[in-house]
Amino acid sequence: MKIQTTGGVKTAESGKNVAIPNSDFDTNGFRLSSGKIKQSKRPAQLLKYADNHPKGKRTKAKKPARAFKTIGKKGNPLIGIREGRKVKWLYTLKPSTKLKQRWDFEGIVKKCVEKNIQKSFNKWLEIAMKTAKK
Repeated sequence: MKIQTTGGVKTAESGKNVAIPNSDFDTNGFRLSSGKIKQSKRPAQLLKYADNHPKGKRTKAKKPARAFKTIGKKGNPLIGIREGRKVKWLYTLKPSTKLKQRWDFEGIVKKCVEKNIQKSFNKWLEIAMKTAKK
């Protein structure tokens, strides 16, 4: 959460690369209503499915889009899916990436405290004074 409030550089922790969703990722319905990426459309799940379901005989039944990993023009690894003749590039993989500040956690808390502390403090002070032993 700290990097979301301050911004900065995010580096890969467990793997070699950080997966960065591409711009057409949002328009394809790969996110839930909350904005989270669907579990089945995360990079590890896409590549795991592709490894476990090797390309075989063609059938008339529609199968889920098959993910693959390749190297892009700029030398960065990419994860894409093929749907018919079109390829949709979902993720760019980079060792690190810059993140902008997304929300001001401290500012939100300060505003909330300034707005509500006086009401709450007076209420609990009265209760404490009434129940205090003399």
